[in-house]
Amino acid sequence: HGATLTVEVRWNDGGNWRHGEGQLRVDGNIRSDVVFTPGAVGFEGVDQGKATEQKVEVTYRGRSDWKIVDVRGASDALEVELTQKQRYTGYVAYQLLVRLKDTAAAGPLSEQLILVTNDDDTPRIPIYVSGNVVAQISAPESVMLGSVTQGEQVSKKVLVRGRAPFKIMGVQCADEQHFTFTTDEKSSDK
Repeated sequence: HGATLTVEVRWNDGGNWRHGEGQLRVDGNIRSDVVFTPGAVGFEGVDQGKATEQKVEVTYRGRSDWKIVDVRGASDALEVELTQKQRYTGYVAYQLLVRLKDTAAAGPLSEQLILVTNDDDTPRIPIYVSGNVVAQISAPESVMLGSVTQGEQVSKKVLVRGRAPFKIMGVQCADEQHFTFTTDEKSSDK
């Protein structure tokens, strides 16, 4: 099954209201014989350097000999463990344990694990893993100075955030002829 979603947005750009529209195609495979509880793995707002895990129950109703033979697609940031919990005629239940390692890089996480089965009709079943690993210290990726006339000086404040108190000890720049930096002399608690 599939659908196209249209997202309309409106924002204030320095007093001017702007609007835009974007489209997103969503496709999925709806099955009644395999159920994930919860339906996906989510690691939202995990602090960088902290390991965490989520359990997903995978149940199947149908053939008595159906089984998951492998789990593929785990990146270096993830570990997976699959354990069969129950099996009887026409029913099997597994527990899928997905671990986000403490070495996961900061930033958004969007992955897909593939459950490989012994079913010739549907040998691969995806389960989605998403989330966000929050950096210990973050700063904007870029600073826009706008149009600057030659010889003119422009100053901008840059907010650097941290999960714990910190102090900026210095700033290095490849072009120190055109850019200078100053920092607060005190430690921040944010």
